[in-house]
Amino acid sequence: MKTTDPILHIRTTVSGKWIWELRTADKHVVNVSEGFDTRAECEADAQKHGLQVVPKRPRRSHTELTVVRVRQQPDTWSIYEDGYGLWHWKHPGSAEEAASKCAFLTKRECLADALKHGYRLEPGRQDELATE
Repeated sequence: MKTTDPILHIRTTVSGKWIWELRTADKHVVNVSEGFDTRAECEADAQKHGLQVVPKRPRRSHTELTVVRVRQQPDTWSIYEDGYGLWHWKHPGSAEEAASKCAFLTKRECLADALKHGYRLEPGRQDELATE
């Protein structure tokens, strides 16, 4: 597909119907389908018109975090992975609620940085630094 070719876009309307649109690179609509009750029906119609339908990418699940009140857990550290696969640390019990200044690609890098800021590994968990 050349960059000047129209791009297929599938979306829902305000009324909840699924439509496909052909858009130019600058997002001007060239052609619009009728409304369909389901996305599958809309994709099938686009294919009938000779359009290539790219399967919808599943959304990445977000990591759920547990909220702990600072007053209840004053020395709690959080080492967590965000929805993009990056690692962070947070120490909400500290005077200024310390947190990592950047994201880390690996848990080991995150733990190493947290250790520099006062985090202590629990006894018997030193292997966390050696593994990914």
